[in-house]
Amino acid sequence: MSDDPIASIRTRLHRFKGKYPDICSRYDLQYSWLSKFASGERGARPSFELITKLDAALTEMEAAEPIDPAPPVRRTQAAQGPAAEATEAVLTTGHGATTLMN
Repeated sequence: MSDDPIASIRTRLHRFKGKYPDICSRYDLQYSWLSKFASGERGARPSFELITKLDAALTEMEAAEPIDPAPPVRRTQAAQGPAAEATEAVLTTGHGATTLMN
């Protein structure tokens, strides 16, 4: 994590990008300010009060939607035929399998 608290909050905020309108209405923040702050625009200098409010909002939202520590593994479509059956036999039994091919 960064030593810069503003950068840290901005990074956390990006996780909820599609929820900015909800964040603003629930936590009494202005959408224009939040979107400028999230994108790093210079004109969006936050006050201590805004940063404190945003940090509390993000903490609450993160507790409700914990980050999955291991993203799901993408699997390709399984192969067909004797090679696929041999692979399945090895995977399920842990022993090698032999197939005869014509």
